[in-house]
Amino acid sequence: MRPEYLKRDVDLTALFPAAVTVGGFEGGEYFFAAQDGAALLIVDARTFLGLLDDDDAEDMADELVSVYRFGSEAERDAYVRGHFPARKNRGGRG
Repeated sequence: MRPEYLKRDVDLTALFPAAVTVGGFEGGEYFFAAQDGAALLIVDARTFLGLLDDDDAEDMADELVSVYRFGSEAERDAYVRGHFPARKNRGGRG
């Protein structure tokens, strides 16, 4: 599964207004959304930048926001179960 990487200054709220915060991890959080019939997993690890020195932060900056597209919610959920911490909530953003 290869993600689409978004620029570090992307406004996720504007791009995915109905995204739901699903969980977090040290350095970021992840969301679910739907777009054009696809089930999306959006991973925002920009908080991780604060843990890096300036050179490393610059090298990784445009690889810290990624979008994974799946054909169904079941497919996405199976991927999440295998790759991310247990879900903390299913509420709205924030």
